[in-house]
Amino acid sequence: MPSYQSTALIVALAIASSACQRSSTNNNAASKPDAAVTSTTATTEPGEPIKWPMPEAMMQHMRNLEQDVRALESSSEKDHVALAAKIDGHTKRLISSCTMDGKAHDALHDWLMPFLQLNKEYAAATDSDAKSAKFKEIQESLAAFHERFE
Repeated sequence: MPSYQSTALIVALAIASSACQRSSTNNNAASKPDAAVTSTTATTEPGEPIKWPMPEAMMQHMRNLEQDVRALESSSEKDHVALAAKIDGHTKRLISSCTMDGKAHDALHDWLMPFLQLNKEYAAATDSDAKSAKFKEIQESLAAFHERFE
């Protein structure tokens, strides 16, 4: 029988697939990068990575997630279990509000799927060293998010 965390991840992935595949009623030119771009790792100039535009409603979920991460970082009480649950909630809201399509959408999935797995591992960490290591990885992943999205 799968664990609660495995079931939650499966549900989140199913929601992500169905929510992001539906047609957006909010499509705009800002969500579609230039047709000349051929991959999510393309560059506009040598060494200058593309920052994919993200709708404001979706970006707000990321800001809220990052605010919770920063709050734990500066807190004397390190409640990693509570943060993992908050991250889970923020990512579910991000997924359910998804209106991106095309290569920008694909780039988001390229970042999001490993992040969901990382949060699953963070929630499952049992000792303080493992929790701290996963927390650091979450911070690094959020920095990578800002290298790819605006």
